[in-house]
Order: sequence, then C-alpha cells, then structure tokens
Amino acid sequence: MSKKTFTALFAGGGGADLGAIAAGLEPCESVEYDPAIAEVHKANINGKMHVANILDCDPYRFEKPDILHASPVCKQFSTANANKGEAQLDIDCARKVAEFIQVLQPKHFTLENVEAYRKSKSFHLIVEMLHKLGYFCNWQVLNAADFGVPQSRRRLILIAVKDGFIPSLPPKEKHIGWYEAIADKVHDLPDSQLAEWQWKRIPKMFNSINAILIENTGARSDRELQTRAADEPCWTLRAMGQDGHYHRANAVLNTRIVALDIACLARLQSFPDNYQWSGKKSLDGKIIGNSVPPLMYQKILQSIIQ
Repeated sequence: MSKKTFTALFAGGGGADLGAIAAGLEPCESVEYDPAIAEVHKANINGKMHVANILDCDPYRFEKPDILHASPVCKQFSTANANKGEAQLDIDCARKVAEFIQVLQPKHFTLENVEAYRKSKSFHLIVEMLHKLGYFCNWQVLNAADFGVPQSRRRLILIAVKDGFIPSLPPKEKHIGWYEAIADKVHDLPDSQLAEWQWKRIPKMFNSINAILIENTGARSDRELQTRAADEPCWTLRAMGQDGHYHRANAVLNTRIVALDIACLARLQSFPDNYQWSGKKSLDGKIIGNSVPPLMYQKILQSIIQ
C-alpha cells in the first residue's frame, strides 16, 4: 500500500514536511520563493521543490496530494511587526491558496499561521473556498508546548476534510522545559554576557533554581525582558525580519552565561538533530523562527490520517 502524499505551500525549511514524514506521509511537492531557504529544504526533504513565487505557480501542473498544507507569510500579522496590517499581497496569496484547493481538492487541507490571521480577509477567503467545495472545517489557536515542543508557541491551526469528519486532536501533553530539551548541549556552548539592565531584570527566584533562559535580541532596557525558568518551555522563537537578525537567547547557569547556538534553537523548535543546516546563522535562524514545529505537526497529521 503506497504512502499518503503531502504537498506544502510556503514550505520554508520544511518544518511541516518533517512532521509529515514522521507521521508516515511522503512529501510530494513544495513551493518556496527564497532560493537560499529552498536549498536548505532540498538538502533535507525528498520531493519536487518549486523555487518560485506562489503567485506565479499553476496548480494544474501539480499532482493531487492526499494532504495539502499552507503556511502563508505572516509578517503583516505578527506581534513583532509594529506596522502590522493586512496587505494586498496577503490577499493575493490567500486567493492563490484557494485556487490550489479548488484545483487539487485534496482529501485534507491544513493551514498554520499566527493568531491574528484568523481575523483577516485573507483567512476568510480560504475558508469560503473550503465551504464552497464541501469541506468540513475547524480552526483553533493551539500551543506547540501542548504537543511536546519545548516552546510556548501559539498558532492558528485549520484542519479541513473533504467528505468526512474533523478528527479529534491528541490530548494535551505535559510541558517540557527548555533546559531538559538541550541539557546535553548547554554546557558546551560558548560563553556570553548580560548587560547590567538585564541582570536587574532577572527574577529574584533565580537564586533557588539551577538555570534560567534570557532573551537576547538587543532589546532596550525599557522593554520587558523575557525569561524562563529551567522547567518552563521557551518563549516563541521568531525571525526578526532583517538579514542577520534572529531570536537569540542566553542561558544563565550556576557558574556561567552561555549563548544558545543554532543547534539548541533547532531543538527548541523540535527539528531533528540530523537536519542539515546551511551554516549561515542568519539564514538558519530565519528558517527556525518562521517554521512550523515538526513535532507539533507530526501529531496533528497523525490524528488526521489514523
């Protein structure tokens, strides 16, 4: 019996594809507009990669997959964007996603995006097409930490089924702390340091715990500083939007301050250790920050195909 197939639009580095593979699916085709990101994807994921602007893609040239997934660009809706607001590009991309659904009509369709996307015209254009074609749809905001990912990452997840019922998601899991996720790596990390204002923001409870994670994004001293105790999931990792900028973090241990590297950030996003990164921190950090957590999507897809 052949494996069910999976196609990803706005594929990025393949977080959703990795989840599909772990769930027993076979990646069929992917679309990614950034050539550098597409190269990293191709180094890790089998299947045909279309390096193209999705607006230029003809869905009639794609094979019909069992599951079609889309993670439309979320920059305009992200809480990290001070100038956020729906743009014409967002609407155009949503119309193209709707066209893919109409042409391919897969058994299942899934979508992932930031919370604010659910209130957009873009999202409702996609939902209208699904309803028009007879799909049963359900969407809700889910936290990746509830699926075993050591990161608090709330995302809008839509699941649509053609001629069937929406499956039940797996029960919530106990949250995994950031320290447990990278414990075998953290003591070999390079030394780092904190600014004086960061020291002042560290919770007083630090004296009674073994380690604490501290945001290091160049934040001003008048901004709230994100910290996490060792037994708490990391905060939401983000791509910061400019080349060379990604969500960095320091870990304060009993005797040292260390800077988390790409391998640690990848673990916090549930990427497998054998994933082949480019070696360029800015590019790899961008992929991690924009990715679907593979473990979260594995468990969602397993609930769909069972």
